[in-house]
Amino acid sequence: MKTVRQKRKIVLAMAALLAVFCLFASPLRAVDTTKMCSLNIAAAGQDDTVASAELSAVSVSARLYRVAEITPTYYYNATKAFAALAAMTDADGAALKLHDYKTFTATQMQFAAEQAAALAANAEPAKSFAFENGKASLSGLQTGLYLLVTDTTDTGAHIYTFSPVLLSLPSMSEDDGSDLYDVSGVVLKPARTDALTSVNLQKTLS
Repeated sequence: MKTVRQKRKIVLAMAALLAVFCLFASPLRAVDTTKMCSLNIAAAGQDDTVASAELSAVSVSARLYRVAEITPTYYYNATKAFAALAAMTDADGAALKLHDYKTFTATQMQFAAEQAAALAANAEPAKSFAFENGKASLSGLQTGLYLLVTDTTDTGAHIYTFSPVLLSLPSMSEDDGSDLYDVSGVVLKPARTDALTSVNLQKTLS
């Protein structure tokens, strides 16, 4: 009887180990690269009341470039126009590969965005659009890594300068890690300087 109990314990232990193994060895959820995506962007956050109000009153031109294709396992392969991004060296001399973009730090992401923006002049945008009322809604986008380039905008009172931004479609939910093919809540943070109005120009010259 003791032997039977021991065997039963061994079998149960092996079953538990197998369950744990299957849990961690199972493949990651695959990105559906055939699914179309959408993107909702605000030109400025509601917390910046001045920028939000001023940019809602003008049309802000922007372009979206597909910098890379995305694989089912969240790796990125640069498109032809952005092939130079496949291997980069940042300001600290660190080697960066766009393939591993998901592991980049915030600083490295911004560096990659600036490198991509420098190549965008010779690339065809996936979408050319304008922010109206401070917002833009884009649909029918393929999966991939996108570069958002927003034009410097003069509202009369201020000049707003936007940094280039890289956006992944889909992106991963911060809540449960699920894939988000319809991405919302993207908020830009432009730098603001005084516009050279006649009044400001007189102050500058005086």
